[in-house]
Amino acid sequence: MRPATVEVVRLGLLPYGQALRLQRTYAERCRAGGGASHALLLCQHPPVYTTGFRQKGRPPPGLERLRDLGAEVHAADRGGLITFHGPGQLVCYPVLHLASFKKSIRWYVSQLERTVVAACAGLGVEASASPHTGVWVGDHKICAIGRKTRACREADRHWTGAGRTASPFPFSGSPGSGPGLWPLLSGVRCSGYVTWHGLALNCNTELTWFDHIVPCGLEGKGVTSLSAELRRDVGVDEATPHLLHAFARHFDCRLTGDN
Repeated sequence: MRPATVEVVRLGLLPYGQALRLQRTYAERCRAGGGASHALLLCQHPPVYTTGFRQKGRPPPGLERLRDLGAEVHAADRGGLITFHGPGQLVCYPVLHLASFKKSIRWYVSQLERTVVAACAGLGVEASASPHTGVWVGDHKICAIGRKTRACREADRHWTGAGRTASPFPFSGSPGSGPGLWPLLSGVRCSGYVTWHGLALNCNTELTWFDHIVPCGLEGKGVTSLSAELRRDVGVDEATPHLLHAFARHFDCRLTGDN
């Protein structure tokens, strides 16, 4: 099989709701094209708290308080609980038809993990995948990956197995623990083998936004950024080439449209 071509689309600073609509548009285009129109959407968001499917029916307390901080609050059609996106985060939304890669959401999430591990290594942060899912620095989680599947039934059957947790949405994180923890948050959606949603890498984002929530619903974890880990300013522009290079390598694809 020839390597797939994935268009890199740089969207700049984009409100979350607008990014969600764009993802739907690209996902429909990808689905209609049978995998001929893959895209990697890169952006940053103005401050926004988002909730996932696991939050449905039990919204977190204090949503109005979060809005009073100057952030938007959105219900997102992805896995997981509440998290934060804001300036200084490298947000990456892969819109891929897995028929052109491998029809397995487990494989897809594993490749995302490997991509993040490689990108972190390129920046000088030692990270690794974990039996608990995601990407970690030592014993601390730096990448949480969730998924929502419809037609990807194979993944739902086999996701729980050796080296995986029983929960279909194994997120972790909590505020206020300082440097050394969790620079990457993510949520994934797959419908009809077309993926969307994705991950958000904290580069030099303001971490105090996380102090007002328990990110992704688990106590006892913290948030950090590449800047905090490396003790210097690491912006989105510096981190992006590392993520793109790692993505092309681990998904064995050709990236286009990236200037």
